[in-house]
Amino acid sequence: PLGTQAKLLRVLEERMVTRVGSTKPRRIDVRFVTATNRDLSREVKNGRFRGDLYYRISGFVVQVPPLRERQLEIEPLAQYFLRDFCKRIGQPVPELSLSALTALHAHDWPGNVRELKNVMERAVLLAGSGTISHEHVLPDPMLRPDAPESAEVTSPRLVAREPVSHRPPEDEQTAVRRALDENDERQRLIRTLELCGGNQTRAAALLGISRRTLINRLDRWKLPRPQKR
Repeated sequence: PLGTQAKLLRVLEERMVTRVGSTKPRRIDVRFVTATNRDLSREVKNGRFRGDLYYRISGFVVQVPPLRERQLEIEPLAQYFLRDFCKRIGQPVPELSLSALTALHAHDWPGNVRELKNVMERAVLLAGSGTISHEHVLPDPMLRPDAPESAEVTSPRLVAREPVSHRPPEDEQTAVRRALDENDERQRLIRTLELCGGNQTRAAALLGISRRTLINRLDRWKLPRPQKR
């Protein structure tokens, strides 16, 4: 907020703060490191960020490019997240196949490092004790910005224009693939909840979805909502 920006600017200029409950300011000797994912120069032009504060904090600027532009960092980061997660859940670190690495390098990572972390943790749950392959590191389609909150949400207009009776029959191979994908999702939900001791909030964060989406999927598969242990 602009009011807080004014207070911060005063602290930066005077190197003085007044603690909560105190009436006298005290001098501080600190260094400030700031970070943002916004274009502050544009925010200044639009009046949402104070120009004097911007110039005060931009003495030394380090630009961190998005993960898609740091291809050489994708594999070591992926391996780190694998080791760290497996250590936390007490599971051997699975091997990361060439096909999985190829898929990781092909993705544009709109969520940057946080998205990569979620993808690798989810891959461990999907692969179990086996090798992680490309199908285990595919990004969750529910994380797309245009994805609905629940998988059951369907556009009424689309349904009206494309009745079920007009859809082409599903071939046997596609039906088998869909059944396998659905069973995989169900097992992933069960395994994640077990690892989190029934904590739905932690399980949702681990899967990279909201708690509401997790509950919707539990209802979809008729899975009981577990109690925290």
